[in-house]
Amino acid sequence: MPGNTQTPAEKLKAEGNALFVKKDYRAAHHKYSEAIKIDGNNAILYANRAACSQFLRKYLDATADAKKATTIDPTYAKGWARLAAAEALSGNETHSIESWKKAIGALPAENPSAAELKQKEQYESELKTVEAKLHELTVGPPPRSQTTRTPGSGSTSQAASTAGANYTPVSIPAGQAPWARAVAQIGQPQAAYEPPRGWREENTNSSAWVIAGAYEDWKQGEEFMNKQKVERGAVSGWKGAITAFSNAVVRDERVLHLPDSRWIDMYNRQVKLEAMQWGALLDRSTEEIKADALKRQRLRGWDASRGAINITIRAIMMRGVLESILTNRSEVAVQYIERALELLRWGHETWKDAHELDKGMIFSDSFVRGMHTLYVEAYMKACAADPRKFKLEKLLKEAQDLLKHCDTIDAVTPVADVGFQMSFTIYPRGTALSVSGFYHSEMARKLLAETPTAVEAILKHYHEAGDYYLSAADTLPSDDEKCLRAFDSYIFFSSRPKPLTPTSLAPGFLNCATENYFLCGAGLRIILPIMEKLRKALPKAKKIWGQSASFQVMSSGFDQSVKVEKDIRKKIAEGSLTLDSNRKCLKDGAVMFAAQSV
Repeated sequence: MPGNTQTPAEKLKAEGNALFVKKDYRAAHHKYSEAIKIDGNNAILYANRAACSQFLRKYLDATADAKKATTIDPTYAKGWARLAAAEALSGNETHSIESWKKAIGALPAENPSAAELKQKEQYESELKTVEAKLHELTVGPPPRSQTTRTPGSGSTSQAASTAGANYTPVSIPAGQAPWARAVAQIGQPQAAYEPPRGWREENTNSSAWVIAGAYEDWKQGEEFMNKQKVERGAVSGWKGAITAFSNAVVRDERVLHLPDSRWIDMYNRQVKLEAMQWGALLDRSTEEIKADALKRQRLRGWDASRGAINITIRAIMMRGVLESILTNRSEVAVQYIERALELLRWGHETWKDAHELDKGMIFSDSFVRGMHTLYVEAYMKACAADPRKFKLEKLLKEAQDLLKHCDTIDAVTPVADVGFQMSFTIYPRGTALSVSGFYHSEMARKLLAETPTAVEAILKHYHEAGDYYLSAADTLPSDDEKCLRAFDSYIFFSSRPKPLTPTSLAPGFLNCATENYFLCGAGLRIILPIMEKLRKALPKAKKIWGQSASFQVMSSGFDQSVKVEKDIRKKIAEGSLTLDSNRKCLKDGAVMFAAQSV
């Protein structure tokens, strides 16, 4: 029988194909992986596994496998098509365009069959789609961030670049950046074991310590990267920049900024330089990276393996952070940070008994928690951008897992400096609480749109959102801009759910608490104290964050918040409102309060 002539690899491939047809992509992926172990030079096996990864939304793994397929067989049109699709989905549009062109070029030019003509038509259509997307990305409106975008060159590596764009910094007056203001307020951050000189203990509860500490790491990264030299196309320089940059953003991602227009190109070269120096595997699949790390450590020891896995994880994570903050492409950011977090957790568990000096500080509990925090924040943005693709239920689980990690694992030693302790204790906890609040707020909006008669459930979600946001605000220092945000006047003028925008996602926990308490029908007895907290925190936050991009976006709303509170207190004094007044009805677009108990 024909089946008896199949090799073991062919048999596994056939089983994988059958599972793929049934849409059991995870099982099919496993079959193809087993076949690759037997026949590692088969382009079709890699292309098929790439297709599985794509359906599993592991686009970076799909890219790695499809690239392997085209390396084995450069004439394999379907391999190039798989690579092009995966590159587009992972934010590498420039590479995707080139791959689509190669896919088209690999098809027969003479006497093509009907199927091949259809393939060509499909590939050309996909090529036009990606070209249009890249055009929109490079010449469209700039994202809301610390930087603006100008048309630029393509990316240099899937883990090293920022999706083929160059950036120029928004001008901030000298000495007015949050980190500069923080240093001016507290002095240079003290080393571990040393208490802050001239400060009482209660004054250490300030966001200044967090952003100043992050800036120390960022500044070190810039110092290392500025040692870079390019001579006759060859790049030389120091190691350590990628480690310093990633340490900085794990402490506080808001420290990420571009001091000049050369930064992105220099950063891309630095990643390639350090990857080459350490032997990092940036373009391999997740499983290949794990296998290589184990083999390298077993055969060559920690000195040979530590640097490679360290730079691999950090470079992948940084790509995600850059996508999240500079381009607002949260769906791409999630892919990279998720992949880095998977590798980090794997190494943390695999080498849990190894000394941190051997395996590297990257596998410490604090770094794992910091990266998980970045992932939760990126996933929240992705939920807002595409709620059909990114599920609120997963977001809540991630937030609650982060909260559990904060509550059950002592990730920071008592001798760590003040800013470091805050970065990996109260700040991840604040993120977990606020994201849980976001979940309940969005569930309320979703129910309001889909099942408006479920009044009790809607109000319960709004109330729980308010509780979580208030807890988040109480967790962080009151001078952090995250505790603020414009007290959106829309809640006083409309009962409809507000559309999500980059501004509405700006993290302002006191504002969000007020908003959700108001929407659930809470009275002024609950709302006014929160508004008072916001008013009193504003001057302190402005001293540090007044020139930040997000603060500038929110600043007009701060004045509105103060005005609304003042008007409410005036009406209470006049007797037209009481502390038991709550939102009851809308009239001519203005919310009217009715004096009644909640």
